[in-house]
Amino acid sequence: MKTAFLVLASLLSGAIGGMGIGGGIVLIPVLTSFFEMTQKKAQYINLIYFVPVAICALWIHMRSGRVAWRKALFMALGGVLGAFFGSELTRILDGSLLKRFFGIFLFAVGIKQLGKPKKNKRNLEE
Repeated sequence: MKTAFLVLASLLSGAIGGMGIGGGIVLIPVLTSFFEMTQKKAQYINLIYFVPVAICALWIHMRSGRVAWRKALFMALGGVLGAFFGSELTRILDGSLLKRFFGIFLFAVGIKQLGKPKKNKRNLEE
């Protein structure tokens, strides 16, 4: 039963990750809440899980011509720096504090999304 639930959560997380939203929004709460995993361990698993998901999604989006390479490469530089500092911060922070920060982040993103105005169909492709 737990394995089937984990497979379902992985499929959902992968689908969300493939859309570019970030599958950790699903995977991390599932691992910490239902599989009694520590926040740090769940985040580490999410990082490993993210690599093949990102490669697959990038390949499909590249073939469709949806990748703005100049912007992506510029942002990747900032992402690498952010990943370094974020990883170092994770080593220092207590797991329970990290879990609270993640929960606050998810809550804030949810509230922001609820307050967004509905876009018309022409703006959806941008």
